[in-house]
Amino acid sequence: STQSRSSAASDVYKRQLLTCRTHDLVPVVHSRFQLDLLDNGPAWLKLNTGMHRLGFNLNDTSLIQKTIKDKLIVGVMSHFANSEKINHQLNQKQLEDFLERTEGLGVDLAISNSGAVMTLQDKVFDYVRPGIMIYGGSPNGLPDPRLSAAMTLSAPVLSINELSVGDCIGYGSLFEAESPCRVAVVGLGLSLIHISEPTRLLS
Repeated sequence: STQSRSSAASDVYKRQLLTCRTHDLVPVVHSRFQLDLLDNGPAWLKLNTGMHRLGFNLNDTSLIQKTIKDKLIVGVMSHFANSEKINHQLNQKQLEDFLERTEGLGVDLAISNSGAVMTLQDKVFDYVRPGIMIYGGSPNGLPDPRLSAAMTLSAPVLSINELSVGDCIGYGSLFEAESPCRVAVVGLGLSLIHISEPTRLLS
């Protein structure tokens, strides 16, 4: 039922909030549901300025102002959707909407993700929240000399098989050999991964 699902979600969030308080972490609140369960400890609010994943609607300005007055809100954040594209028109609109809704609130601000840190340095506020660049990945998928890989991925080869023309592999026979070939089964989960260069690997 809807009520049981709501109760389960409430229990999950309460446990998450308790974990934050136990380990001196500051949660980010992005919905009215979470807001209703928020205690009097510090928290950030997240606004949806154009990413359309998580965050309060921009029309919730009065709710945001009231929450900051009634609760210990230490910051407001949002998230660029196209910051890796320096001239994308949505960047400026998101920034303007964010500044308009946060003007005079007197709390810390954050909107810059990896792409913004790399390309929109003048849009950095009190905090940045880089993601993929922490691991050395480039937000736009292109090599960047300012970044270095933080880790590598490896997995064992479980078996090597010889295939004839027409032999298929995997659920649904997603891969069919067009010519005699050798394939390796790699212990890397259950997904079918086809790497064409320099060798075909299937896991």
